[in-house]
Amino acid sequence: YGWRKKILQVDLTQSKLWDEDLPDELTDNYIGGAGINARLFYDIMRHHPHLDPLAPENPLIFGCGPMVGTRFPCASRFTVTSKSPLTGIFGDTNAGGFFPVRLKQAGYDHLVIRGKAEKPVALLIEKGKTPRIVDASDLWGLDIYETDSTIHSLYGDCETARIGPAGENLVRYASILSGSKRVSSNGRTGMGCIMGSKNLKAIIVKGSGTVPVANEAEVELLANRYRDIWHKGPGTTMKREYGTLTLLAQKGESERINNEQKPITQEQLDQYDLEEFKDKYKTGQTACYRCPVACSQKWEISEGDYKGEKGDKLEYGHLFHLGPLLGIFNFPSLLHLSDICNRMGMDCIQFGFNAAITI
Repeated sequence: YGWRKKILQVDLTQSKLWDEDLPDELTDNYIGGAGINARLFYDIMRHHPHLDPLAPENPLIFGCGPMVGTRFPCASRFTVTSKSPLTGIFGDTNAGGFFPVRLKQAGYDHLVIRGKAEKPVALLIEKGKTPRIVDASDLWGLDIYETDSTIHSLYGDCETARIGPAGENLVRYASILSGSKRVSSNGRTGMGCIMGSKNLKAIIVKGSGTVPVANEAEVELLANRYRDIWHKGPGTTMKREYGTLTLLAQKGESERINNEQKPITQEQLDQYDLEEFKDKYKTGQTACYRCPVACSQKWEISEGDYKGEKGDKLEYGHLFHLGPLLGIFNFPSLLHLSDICNRMGMDCIQFGFNAAITI
């Protein structure tokens, strides 16, 4: 229960896909998707410690834990693991949304992807059907949102994990972005770069239903209890209103700006007043699967140089690293840079630090 007990193995070089059972040894001894990912990665890489991260043999592993896809709230996370092209060592990155739920609903706990396709491809996984590799040449060059929109026009209702131009061009801090109505990002360690190195533009998943649990009644009681707690709690109420942007106010004058060379002042902090964001720019928020919080912020700029621009997936990583860290203290410029990072599929934190070096 919880587990689907299946790993999808993919060899892009040979264009082969096959199912393997997820062993009890792994589910009994390692915690969730991240733990099993780490063990799968170790078993593949232990004899190749000096392998170039961009080599076709470097595995890209997606993993979901046993609660993903069940009725339990806030259990919609997945981990992507590989040898990081940014650091040259073990790398993993975690995200939420709907993609991992659809993967579990389609029947898989983990994906292990190796090799390199001759041309851009996507992986199509549909519940009840044999997974297959499909051509993605027409998607190459599209940004994150254009890619998702085009895939939906081709394949109908689905969830996608995809890369943008940053991943295609092997930017070593490229991210994988997933989801449509709730966009999530696997950032920080360059997993989008690994996808690009394999000519893998996207993973498309079509799933439905729920993942069975051993005791439906008990899980439902726990789910209702924690859904109520998290919906009404003071901390989550703030997250619903402002998302992770609250972290800037919480850290306050301990933040350092201009490539961390100076302390932030109260006057500068006031330029990112969250009430101003809510009143002038916020247009809504989105939630991960079965999450009562809905912390991801949607926005639109109604005046000035960037009038008409709008987007989503605005987090503390965008707010600080594309704002104060760069010496920028106005919402429109911050939102403009955030949208560029998201569309290109770049990790906003690493991009911010790299840009700050020039200040």
